[in-house]
Amino acid sequence: MGQVTVRGKYIAGLTMYGGPSRTVFQKPGGEYIGADKKIANIDMVFWGWAGARYELTARLSVQDSPTRAGIVYAAIRFCKVASEMGIVGYSRGPSAWSQKTPPEQLKTADAKFECDALARRVLTDKTTPQLKDNNPKVEDLTYTFQSGENDYA
Repeated sequence: MGQVTVRGKYIAGLTMYGGPSRTVFQKPGGEYIGADKKIANIDMVFWGWAGARYELTARLSVQDSPTRAGIVYAAIRFCKVASEMGIVGYSRGPSAWSQKTPPEQLKTADAKFECDALARRVLTDKTTPQLKDNNPKVEDLTYTFQSGENDYA
């Protein structure tokens, strides 16, 4: 849904939902069981020539922990590189690329650009103001949750 918002495409009034499965696994007693499985149910309805109705129903199930582990490792590596480069605050590109709800939504291409630049240890327009040597002020670093005039000195 973040990409819909960033691109200025609004889907109000449409029957579209993107997010975690609303299916809850329960024991016979009704207690909630946490599951390491993500399930996506996809239902699509189309109308063809002369009003013929076509339906497509699909179910995708995946074990979540192995897929998330790789993302966490990548995020830790980006944090280490940012630290070595003297970048303070959160990493906008890696957050938007790797997290489901980043503090700042970026278009996919912009997030990938920021990640690639950080991997090559190249500063961008978003990372230059975050350099510790530039003595950044908290109010200049949006979505950085510290208090005081300068928490990075």
